Amino acid sequence: MKYSILALLLLTSSSSVDAFTASPLFGKTTSSSPFALQANKKIFIDGEAGTTGLQVRQRLELRQDLEIISPPAEKRKDAETRKAYINEADAVILCLPDAASIEAASFVGPDNDRTVLIDASTAFRTDDNWTYGFPGKIGLFVDMLTDHIVLCRIMQASYYFSTITFPSTFFFFSFSVTEMSPEQRKAIANSKRISNPGCYPTGFIGLTRPLVSAGIIPVGTPLTVNAISGYSGGGKGLIEIFESGTSEAWSGYGYTLMHKHVPEMAKHSGIGRNPIFQPQIANFAQGMVVSVPLHYDWLKPGTTGQQVHDALVKHYEGCNFVKVMPRGEAAVKQANLFERGAFLRPDTLANTNKLELFVFDNDDAGMMLLCARLDNLGKGASGAAVQNMNIALGIDETVGLTEAFK
Repeated sequence: MKYSILALLLLTSSSSVDAFTASPLFGKTTSSSPFALQANKKIFIDGEAGTTGLQVRQRLELRQDLEIISPPAEKRKDAETRKAYINEADAVILCLPDAASIEAASFVGPDNDRTVLIDASTAFRTDDNWTYGFPGKIGLFVDMLTDHIVLCRIMQASYYFSTITFPSTFFFFSFSVTEMSPEQRKAIANSKRISNPGCYPTGFIGLTRPLVSAGIIPVGTPLTVNAISGYSGGGKGLIEIFESGTSEAWSGYGYTLMHKHVPEMAKHSGIGRNPIFQPQIANFAQGMVVSVPLHYDWLKPGTTGQQVHDALVKHYEGCNFVKVMPRGEAAVKQANLFERGAFLRPDTLANTNKLELFVFDNDDAGMMLLCARLDNLGKGASGAAVQNMNIALGIDETVGLTEAFK
């Protein structure tokens, strides 16, 4: 079947790119695809016994397109064993403390230009030699010689065909399907070193980066971040304390104002100034809400709540995992998104890779509150790691992530 470019653009403006028939590069393929024969990719989770590592494994172990390779339990911390597994794998997800991640990165052989490292620690999040793992855009190629349409996600050596004809000449048309920025997905697809975003920064950057890019929040604005997380973010030690029944109900921390997530927030939001960050944990396992209060006189003159909401909607249009929710308290209440009609629960998205963004504005008072809701172990850790792995290996980013898991 042939399509004109005009018809193509009309189709894409009214429907998701996922509406086209597509054959994935990995997993089930048809013999008509030029890439039909592909071996399963080998994945090594270094630190799979930890909180994040366990969830990464849960998300991957039922997939038919991957092979998880794991050393015997007694060899998991052995340096030579880890080195061998790292260099055997096509992708390695590092679920380790910072120092151990730095060590693991050094284990990649000097002649190994194949293995992708995805680090879930904070070790490399502001390192310019590593790609920050906040994905970007989807694209469309059109074969102008045969008029065949080829749907393609911008990923390393990854093509999704709506026809089986291999195109000879491409022109590129881009969609506004972004998370952090239009260029970021392509950078992840071409990178062998990817730093997974932190849980709190995912919320903060998700809210602020689009507004900085739109000129609504000026560079250098002194922001504050108030955030509450489930106790699972503190690892096995904190989980044991909270689940013992002897813990406090709520705890604030980070009172040195030097939390390790702050440099990441300042750099990747584009604001270029450290926010005042007040993290908190409470007596629930998974989930978080990240809040950024704004005075209008900090913003571009004339800014309204509707304009902020519109900017976020435009930026995230078509994203698989990020959703901008109805604007304002009344609309959120009408959509039944509050608990008991008044409370924004932090654990609603537990066990998902979703990120929900809220704008609560009061134009008369000249103030607004931006809120991001996500799972600290999902979109804030294991889910994002799997999403980045998919992109880097040329697999549809949604594979293994579209359903909540227990």
